[in-house]
Amino acid sequence: MNAKALTGDEVAVSPVIGVVLMVAITVLLAATAAVFVTGLGSDETGGTPTTAFDFEYSQSGSGDELGISHASGDTVEAGTVSVSIRGAAYDGSSDDPNGQYDVTTFGSLGSNSEITAGTSVTVTGGDLPGSGDLDLSDATLEVVWRSPDGERSATLTTWLNE
Repeated sequence: MNAKALTGDEVAVSPVIGVVLMVAITVLLAATAAVFVTGLGSDETGGTPTTAFDFEYSQSGSGDELGISHASGDTVEAGTVSVSIRGAAYDGSSDDPNGQYDVTTFGSLGSNSEITAGTSVTVTGGDLPGSGDLDLSDATLEVVWRSPDGERSATLTTWLNE
């Protein structure tokens, strides 16, 4: 066996491997920089609060009521929370109670109030525009949060009367 024949051609392998590794590192660094520049690596839900709400629905002769209580989770500023109502109606009236309302519409919360565990509001027909007995039997309500700068929003919870 000729030892020189085996080692003679291997001298050029080392520079080729070095070039391949340098190209791979350059591509990896460029890809990492591109991810951070384009924002793909950012956390889009960074400020969205995590909360849990309880609902208490009651029907009476003078209209339906829905109690919404903050059960647990992050403290939220009342001015950033709204209630979206769809599918509600007034009995005996063509007025429309559907829409999106600041949570401060219901109860005694101010826009700077903090909504913490135990805080509750009650949705009633008296707090909504229009007249008649509020009917929530086919309604869907969403508690919606929006960031203070108005750039992001998220539905915190949904109530369906089923």
